[in-house]
Amino acid sequence: MKKFIATAAAIVAGLASLASANPRESVTYTNVISDSAASAASLTHAFAGGYSPKYITISGTLTSQIPSTYSSDAAIRVISPFGTSMTLQPFQGGVFSTATATNFVAKIPVTIPNASGTWVFSCFESFDDGGQDAKWNSLTITLDDGPPARTNLGDISGAPVHASFPLSAGQIKWYKLEIENSVSASGGTYLDIDTEGSVVTGSLTGNDTEIGLYTEDGVLVASDDDSGSGHQSQLTFGSGSRPAAGDSSAYDGRNGDLAPGTYYLAVSAYNTAFGAVGWNVTTDHARTGTVAVNIRTNTFAPTSFDLGTLSQNEIHRTEANSASSVKWFRFDVPATFAAGSNTYLDIDMEGSQISGGNDTLLLLYTSWGELRAVDDDGGNGAISQLTFGAGTRPAQGNGLPYNGRHGSLPPGTYYLAACSYTAVYDDGWQVLPSVFGAGTIRMNIRTNIGAAATCPADVDDGSGQGTPDGGVGVEDLLYFLQRFNGGC
Repeated sequence: MKKFIATAAAIVAGLASLASANPRESVTYTNVISDSAASAASLTHAFAGGYSPKYITISGTLTSQIPSTYSSDAAIRVISPFGTSMTLQPFQGGVFSTATATNFVAKIPVTIPNASGTWVFSCFESFDDGGQDAKWNSLTITLDDGPPARTNLGDISGAPVHASFPLSAGQIKWYKLEIENSVSASGGTYLDIDTEGSVVTGSLTGNDTEIGLYTEDGVLVASDDDSGSGHQSQLTFGSGSRPAAGDSSAYDGRNGDLAPGTYYLAVSAYNTAFGAVGWNVTTDHARTGTVAVNIRTNTFAPTSFDLGTLSQNEIHRTEANSASSVKWFRFDVPATFAAGSNTYLDIDMEGSQISGGNDTLLLLYTSWGELRAVDDDGGNGAISQLTFGAGTRPAQGNGLPYNGRHGSLPPGTYYLAACSYTAVYDDGWQVLPSVFGAGTIRMNIRTNIGAAATCPADVDDGSGQGTPDGGVGVEDLLYFLQRFNGGC
């Protein structure tokens, strides 16, 4: 019975913290027969060294010579000048005609002080089908003293990251990313990674991607094949839940928490296997196309006053405000605001009294820091106003009507920034207010979705007209008694 061996045989050593470095030295061979271990030819190469190698990278094209042979049978035994021996198996597939390895990376299991000297490489079959099983048309072996060659995404704690790359057969693409703050369910922070938007073609089902996340030391954190829409991939860490994309799983933090640090993301197509240590990722896919990589997190979300889940109870909150400051509010939207469903959300700053001409600014951000909407003077005078979904409700003073002009708004968590007018703002919750703005900021939110309106404690400002003022006092009790006697 045929044996299946999908990972490097001897990569079991403890892992230590690594510094980033570029590939050091390579050697390329052509037309190398992969046959029984007894008949395997020994290839030798003298590397110059001057560094301590930690990883071996294999790239090349293997063709079958016997119809029944498996690509996963192809193995390479490596012997260092110090006698260290390890066996690599770059593929994890079945019967094949041609298999391509691009950047298969394996960790060297012991410390080698210097790469200098003669290295020996033997290509053989872990299961001998008889005769010459396969042939490496080309085989490139590279010594590295750091993690895999990668694209550096930097600190991903701010605005969403959207990257893409052209996929070639057998390719494994690596990204490096930094997380500055903890991602945890208890802390309400999250990190979502997916490949939504990829267009991948080839045998079997199309658009079939796979991803795996590794620590700085090359330990696998989590991997995924089909949790995204269709056959896209999805990893989700920390808190949940954010809405699914199409028929994907929800972004619910099911992959656990993440500590601050450096991580490496491996991206490829089906069929790919992610080894537990040493960035040991194997694939034999023959797919091509474009792979998209999307990363969203709220680990840099501003400290905010939590307004909870919106309901039909109006929100009126007044806050003292100093110059050059921003007031942040956080709220949850339970359902979509859309004109077609006759649902709406209106937000304004009517009633604010701040220096600098009472000129306010409202900005709405998604839970991953993407600027969703902004308004300067949509309300009365220079007051700000945001309006989503259906319209139309009457204007305040000389302001615009509440007509849903800012479009629809899906369910989710949102962050609202309120401040004096400024032209300096961007994705990633970046808001730089002007030097004006001392006084009081008033936030008003009205919607027709969620729980039915009740009789909240803040019901009147003393005018007897039922206008909340952001606080609770004797005027609220008097107004409540008036409504209670009327049957409320």
